[in-house]
Amino acid sequence: RLLLEHVGHFVAELDRVDAGLQKEHKRLQVLDLRQVIVTLVLVISLQLLVFVTIRRKVARPMRALLDATDKFRAGNLDVRVPYRADDELGRLAHSFNLMADALADSHRQLEQRVQEKVQKLAQANAALGLLFRSSHSLALGNTGIDALEELLARFQALLPGLSLRLSLEGDQQGMAAGRRQSTFGIDA
Repeated sequence: RLLLEHVGHFVAELDRVDAGLQKEHKRLQVLDLRQVIVTLVLVISLQLLVFVTIRRKVARPMRALLDATDKFRAGNLDVRVPYRADDELGRLAHSFNLMADALADSHRQLEQRVQEKVQKLAQANAALGLLFRSSHSLALGNTGIDALEELLARFQALLPGLSLRLSLEGDQQGMAAGRRQSTFGIDA
């Protein structure tokens, strides 16, 4: 009987320990669930932070650089990349800006030279036209002093850097009779 009393007491003690273990097990499950949730929140936060950092430090500058190259290729030689940093993308943006400056300057110089050539060509074309009309007029016998002076004035207007002179030659008899022989020369 004593053994039975102890067994009953032992079973009761086991039940109490079992209940305590079950309670502790539930408490640990709740703690494990909290740890999982906290860990999950931390991992998601870290991923979000990495995403935002990459987007801010890499994606935006890269997009700005790509947009600038597209605009530059389309003919906008004044576009520059505003990104300033001491990282690789910053150096790439700086290199792009230097290249764009050099190409824009080269393009402006080329346009200026083309304009100068076009102006000289137009001037030479006008001089050739005047020369053609003048030679035609001279061939028709229109060689009076007034015609030659007008011709010289036109050449001087078209070619301002050119020095033109008119010299008249003739003998006293021919001059007295109203006949003068005239020549003109061009000093370059």
